[in-house]
Amino acid sequence: LIEHEILLRKAHLAIRPSRAAKLASLSKARAHQPTESMFPRPSQWAELSDDAKLGLLRLRMCVPSEDHQRQAQVEPALADSQSHIRLFAAANASAQDLNDFIYDPDPVVARHASFRWSTLGEAPPRPEAASWARRVKLASNAIRSPHREVRLTADLELRRLTITDSTCPASRHQARLMLASNPSGLVRILRDNLTHPELRCDAIQLIRYLELEHRFELDLIGITQNERVDVRTKAAAVAALGNVDSNSARYIVAEALSDEDPRTRSNAVEAESTKLSQIIEAKSDPHHRVRASAIRLLLSHRDDTSSELMRDASEAMVQMLRDDESATRSAGLWLARRTVNTMNRDALGSSWKTVITRIEEMAADEPDPNIRTRAQSCISRLSREIRAAAMAKGNAH
Repeated sequence: LIEHEILLRKAHLAIRPSRAAKLASLSKARAHQPTESMFPRPSQWAELSDDAKLGLLRLRMCVPSEDHQRQAQVEPALADSQSHIRLFAAANASAQDLNDFIYDPDPVVARHASFRWSTLGEAPPRPEAASWARRVKLASNAIRSPHREVRLTADLELRRLTITDSTCPASRHQARLMLASNPSGLVRILRDNLTHPELRCDAIQLIRYLELEHRFELDLIGITQNERVDVRTKAAAVAALGNVDSNSARYIVAEALSDEDPRTRSNAVEAESTKLSQIIEAKSDPHHRVRASAIRLLLSHRDDTSSELMRDASEAMVQMLRDDESATRSAGLWLARRTVNTMNRDALGSSWKTVITRIEEMAADEPDPNIRTRAQSCISRLSREIRAAAMAKGNAH
């Protein structure tokens, strides 16, 4: 043990690349003697000094050995009392050992291990790989870590691995990659999620992102006909069916126009298969959300809408902006932010100035702070558009 101590205290000399290269050839030179005799036994770990422990870990980096032998030498460092030794061990541990260092009580050690373990910046394993399930399980556990940095890393890792998280761009990117490499596997995963109430809505949103509505038409129709499905999921299914060009899908969307839930009616109005007569009828719907969706479509499709309908739609938008209920004013402002622009100025006609004046009033005197902030943002955007149009017109002359 004394000889090991003397040698390991000088292991920092292996930092030099030429010495490290010579150490890497020791296993070949000692073919008739076990390489493990060069190292102290794992049971002697506690008898080594701190410098010798660091030297042992450093020497393990240089001298080739079997994975199980390296792991047996690193394992005692997990329970070492010195955090800097555990940190150095985490920096040199294998991917399998890193799983244990992530649970270290010291935040520096746990953070370093989680960074090394994560695949951030690299291509994560595919869902069909064996390591995928293990990583998902560990990330799910690490997301409850007492250390903030570990929780953040685990959350990012879990979002990249969980391909059905429709709210995360990284998750959607992984879903697109799987759609290109293994489309049947992705369809199978999404179809399984459609059977779980807590995962169903996210699966529908991902189907819409990937534009796979036609492949899940029967599943979506079954969801709309299921009375036990919550209204939010049913509305999402109706929105997805609005992009399917089939008689059965159009029939479901037409039925949804008279649904009790306003969100479902609104999504049905915005479906591509909705007829102009149905949109005109929805313009007088009692719920502000449905009215806003119908008016937006009328103002957006100015080429297919008569001047009289455009005038009626503009007046209906002004009425929503002047309504006594804050929810209706908010819906009216949502509508204005999507339809009031320089391209629609001629189509809005005399209502243009009225709408602009009303939005300016809301930006200055609206009692609801959220609506006031959105009105200010809308006015700023319109001002930039008007200045840009004026400059473009001046340059043209």
